Amino acid sequence: MEAFEYGLDYIPSWSSAWPSCLLCGIMIRSAQHSGPLKSYQKAIGRQLKRASEQDQILVPAKNVEEHYLVNYPWLGGCTFRATLCVIRLGTNYSFMIVTSDRNGCFHLRGICIADWSCSELVDFAVVPKDSSKARIGPRSVGIPVLPGPPRHDPAFSRFRLRGIRDARPEQQPSPGTGYLIHAHCWILLGREACEPMQTKLEWLDLNKLVQTARLMRAADKDSWTFRAERSPANPLVIPVFGLLLHSQNERRAKSSAVQSIQETNPKHPMNGVPMDIALLIAEDICRPDCNSWEATNLRNLLSVFEWALPESFWRRRVNENVFFELKELRKSNTPVNWQLLRLELMQLHGYPLNYRSGLRVRIQVLETLKELMPAYSKDKVEESSPSSNP
Repeated sequence: MEAFEYGLDYIPSWSSAWPSCLLCGIMIRSAQHSGPLKSYQKAIGRQLKRASEQDQILVPAKNVEEHYLVNYPWLGGCTFRATLCVIRLGTNYSFMIVTSDRNGCFHLRGICIADWSCSELVDFAVVPKDSSKARIGPRSVGIPVLPGPPRHDPAFSRFRLRGIRDARPEQQPSPGTGYLIHAHCWILLGREACEPMQTKLEWLDLNKLVQTARLMRAADKDSWTFRAERSPANPLVIPVFGLLLHSQNERRAKSSAVQSIQETNPKHPMNGVPMDIALLIAEDICRPDCNSWEATNLRNLLSVFEWALPESFWRRRVNENVFFELKELRKSNTPVNWQLLRLELMQLHGYPLNYRSGLRVRIQVLETLKELMPAYSKDKVEESSPSSNP
């Protein structure tokens, strides 16, 4: 008997039931308007040459994970996944659901778009059983709103939502319960966890990950519980980063003779200033944790004096773990004015509350994962160490 066969006899209170991501703590909001949902479904349908947007369709989860709608960048966070042991997620605002089987283990289920209201939290139960599938569009007539798909339907699973606000980490999760994780949180987790551990996302121990996250959430409830976010932007796809590169290419195309901020002019009167003095001036103007105004002042200074500051100065101010696009850009060997690009990123970073950039959500998720992964990695190392051998 699988977890979804236990039924939906658990309806938590509103305060704990409104879903929050297990990793970042941000509440997962619903795509409550039919227009964006239909547009999203129609775009996927056209891409896959599928039928009418009036019917629900099952498509490969990868197509949903990689699809990005410019007009609705927030809609991906309204898709979710259910799991019963190994995790994988969609992108943008998509999220997955972690569910446990009768033995308390966690396993993967497919992706759905959330279209519920506060009074319809059991709608979370409708998830494709196949982890490689995604349900796009409204449910068909054959699938009732409550309490979910028929039990005999082989394509879907259902589960009981477990609110992490009232979760007790010392207790084993009951069979058939589930936790939610944003899809973008899972992808960022893959960057944070898989690179240093030299592993794959599918190989992460989901049971250990859930337990570690529950312990961390229980120890720091005041800082994350019931954190309402109104449609923040996609933390994985930041369009403004592409605009910065595009503006650089346009400037380069207009006039190759125009001197860039990174180049030095041997005839400039300030070119004779020793680099250590220039660094003292630049560091006084722009601290490592600078705001947008300080970054703008530094940009004006370098534009006038035409200094090219060393790499060590920029590493302290532009975190490439946050701006991971820089690593990919460096591998592509694309001609870039690195000093100017970093200045513009520092100005962008100075507005962490900017919803449109998606950067605020990325920083918040990475900070959470920075706290989560050391404990997870430590437990994994202790479990795999040959301490029991003579």
